[in-house]
Amino acid sequence: MIKYLFPLTTLLLILTCASCKTDEVVTDSDETDEPVIETPSNDELEAYLMEIDLNDELELASSLYYTKGSDSGEEMVQVNLFLTDSSEVLKIEELMVRPGTNSIVSNVFYYKDEVKCASKQFFEESINDSSYFVEVLSYYDADAKVILSKRRTAMFEDYLDQEAYTVVKNSDCSDARAFDVVNQEGNFETTFQGFVEFGQFTYLIVGENKKVGFASSLVVQRESALIKELRANEKEMIGTPLEVEFGTAMDDGGSQQILLSIIKK
Repeated sequence: MIKYLFPLTTLLLILTCASCKTDEVVTDSDETDEPVIETPSNDELEAYLMEIDLNDELELASSLYYTKGSDSGEEMVQVNLFLTDSSEVLKIEELMVRPGTNSIVSNVFYYKDEVKCASKQFFEESINDSSYFVEVLSYYDADAKVILSKRRTAMFEDYLDQEAYTVVKNSDCSDARAFDVVNQEGNFETTFQGFVEFGQFTYLIVGENKKVGFASSLVVQRESALIKELRANEKEMIGTPLEVEFGTAMDDGGSQQILLSIIKK
């Protein structure tokens, strides 16, 4: 089950002060081959995708904002969900920043009758000193098996819509990691990783219980019984599985994740 969380971002500087956790992950699937032929279109499905993209009445919910530091730089990931008023997920957007880059790449998944029907991958590629933007659109059958992938490129991301697609090797873009992020599971589990004092704020750090991995920070506004217990036994309770509920707040530095409630799993 997806846990529907409220939109947010995080104070990234806090996580550089804490000891974090988790394994490297694959952001793109096995899309490679050179374009082959001009692709046929699936007008009905593409109209459905456009209807979702243009629907400004969908509710937006977001996961925790995770970061992971390494020798090659900082990696970041957050997932946004677009839902109907009956909480049906129609689209999931997985946003990532790879280590050593400032470029945001994304995977977008579309759902029909609760089954993945299409995906779009957006990323940059380079040849020699020249970079360009890539979009890979894949269609899936009723069993969520990829049946066709097509690709287009442009010098600027905003120009992708003006380019024609060409058929490429099938690219099955998995949504498994996006669900892990939303559900606080796997590499994105929320175990207790300590507290950080920064200015006037105290931050709770949660993440995978590893030396290097994805982590997230939340402003502690209230000293609940569990927060007091974690403070009193901080070292001994590192790695304790937690479930967090959060919201956001704006200040002069932008948005921060605010801890609303916390329980032991």
